Amino acid sequence: MTHTLILKLTRQYASRFFVKIEQISVQGDHIPCLIRCSKGSMLQNFFRVLAGQISQRVTGTFGQSRIRQNQRANEGRRAGRR
Repeated sequence: MTHTLILKLTRQYASRFFVKIEQISVQGDHIPCLIRCSKGSMLQNFFRVLAGQISQRVTGTFGQSRIRQNQRANEGRRAGRR
């Protein structure tokens, strides 16, 4: 399930950032890949967005609003003061 999700996200964001994926292999703790890109800034953006999206989807925080996240953080701080 997670491997499929990672491959899907990688393909999706590769097309968005004009990155060509030559080879990719999803391992348990890392993702070795051979990637080509004409602009370094596009490659940086690709990795930044891909890493963030993978972490959000795997942890289940994708789609939550910042307001809800801030509310949860504040609740945690209040609980620590008691």
